[in-house]
Amino acid sequence: MNTDSIRVLVDPSILLRPSCVERVWELAEKVDLYVPASFVRMEDFPNDLVRFYGGDARQHGLPVQMPGRPFSVSDEFRLKHGEMGEQLARQQRSPLVAETLLEEWVFLNECSWIVSHTKKVFTSFIRAGAA
Repeated sequence: MNTDSIRVLVDPSILLRPSCVERVWELAEKVDLYVPASFVRMEDFPNDLVRFYGGDARQHGLPVQMPGRPFSVSDEFRLKHGEMGEQLARQQRSPLVAETLLEEWVFLNECSWIVSHTKKVFTSFIRAGAA
């Protein structure tokens, strides 16, 4: 990865909408693209994840190949952003949603940009104490 390039994390709200995935591939040609690692590791989409992020992936399925590279939270960043992680875990019923949100929070604070189809992610950050 070129350190001068733009790094963008794609929120699951976009990946759960097959109609948006083509635009994500176009974006991947212009920036260093990432997706939350906890989202990539899933084999099925639990109801709580689909309910939080929306979309219609259950009906249409996800692309065979995910655009971008997985982004996971290192131990160093997990410690640095531990308070936010705890708040997100308390706020969300689903540990999977909380972990995905933590990956997005760390990426936003440590790496660069997030693109999302919904405001829920950012509302969750504010409710968890983001300034």
